[in-house]
Amino acid sequence: MKLGILTLAAVGLFWPTAVLAGAGFKSGNELYSDCSAPKSSSDYAFCAGYVAGMTDTLQVPSIVCLPEHVTIGQSVDVVMKYLRNNPENRHYAAASVGLAALKQAFPCAK
Repeated sequence: MKLGILTLAAVGLFWPTAVLAGAGFKSGNELYSDCSAPKSSSDYAFCAGYVAGMTDTLQVPSIVCLPEHVTIGQSVDVVMKYLRNNPENRHYAAASVGLAALKQAFPCAK
């Protein structure tokens, strides 16, 4: 558990730089492939963890505001819906397409 938290923290520290540079650990195409895998596979587990990490990271500075009781599965569904509906954006960094999807679905009231 501690290693997972440290990994998410490390990803969170480097995430803004990756988004601004247009590069990242994964592309939207790779994330789409992982998230399309059977739910019992390690690829889907990576997808769910990646989306959970993005979602957690975006909540800290109030970029994304999740309603109460949103599940990781729902967050994955939101990102997948965006990737399915916007195939022209899949070549961008997974973090940037995840940001667009989650911000659109769960905006913070201003």
